[in-house]
Amino acid sequence: MKKRTGCLMVAACVAAAASVTLAQQIPTRPQLNTILGSNQILEDFESFTVAAGSAVNLNVFALDSTTIANAQGPGLVEPCARYVDPSSVQLQWNGNAYLGLNTKTLLGNGAIPMIEIEYPFPGVQAMGVDVLGFTGFGYNGAAAFFDANGAFLGSFPFVVPGGPTPVFVGWQHMAPVGIGKVQIRGSAGWSWSPIIDDHGYGRTGGSLRVTGTCPGPIQIQWTGATPSRPMRILFCNTTGNCVVPGGPCSGTRLGLGPCGGVIVVFTGNTGPLGTGTINTVAGPAACLRWLQMIVVEPAGTCPPCTTTNVAQIP
Repeated sequence: MKKRTGCLMVAACVAAAASVTLAQQIPTRPQLNTILGSNQILEDFESFTVAAGSAVNLNVFALDSTTIANAQGPGLVEPCARYVDPSSVQLQWNGNAYLGLNTKTLLGNGAIPMIEIEYPFPGVQAMGVDVLGFTGFGYNGAAAFFDANGAFLGSFPFVVPGGPTPVFVGWQHMAPVGIGKVQIRGSAGWSWSPIIDDHGYGRTGGSLRVTGTCPGPIQIQWTGATPSRPMRILFCNTTGNCVVPGGPCSGTRLGLGPCGGVIVVFTGNTGPLGTGTINTVAGPAACLRWLQMIVVEPAGTCPPCTTTNVAQIP
């Protein structure tokens, strides 16, 4: 199927190169931001009402977007992730300025110094979280990572000085099964876990590249998308932050906008390898404008859709 505008005519779609499986540490948050782009879901733990300078033990040991805790919720955290005290006792939500911290944060306050982050839906390919300690309570910690089938992926140690300066803990696993669970362990003998904040996670949406000369023949190429999935190439005069208002990708944030200026110029499939090329002719009205691909992910995954980077027509 093809949808056409007067400025961008689709000629052909051909499968191209293979995808790569990669499992390793992500050392910095800017690197995580680059990997996930606009697909990143960010949880900053600011939704729970707790007084500044204090902390509240929750009436739950597992927290996700459906949870009601201490008569608050649902919607306390972003979807597609769950936070767990593995001792099955309780979680604790810290307020601003509690014991030297300058933001709201979450920890496990049970019987062991560990908090787990679980991804109940398959396909989370990269994650990163800030890890902190109370002022005067620095520690040596460690993070371990498992795929969605429970297989061990890797681990690494970290050192938290204590106070408002965070340590970043991140991991990527580009296989389709993705990351299933992260265990973050703190100092032996403590009952409270490492403190977490600003948790970013998601799946990659692939990379989009446009080459050629406009007006005239151009190539639109994508790599790294989920194989054999429905997709659309979107066109807009400007970049922006349109949020898809309806359909299977409702709520997905684009790098194009405003929404009224976003046009579907190609409807198709990502191809058996998640790669492809479109050969087309761009008219003068398309020059220096912007394209982005949106992909409908498999049923049962979260989020339901992903996007590539925004690429400029040369």
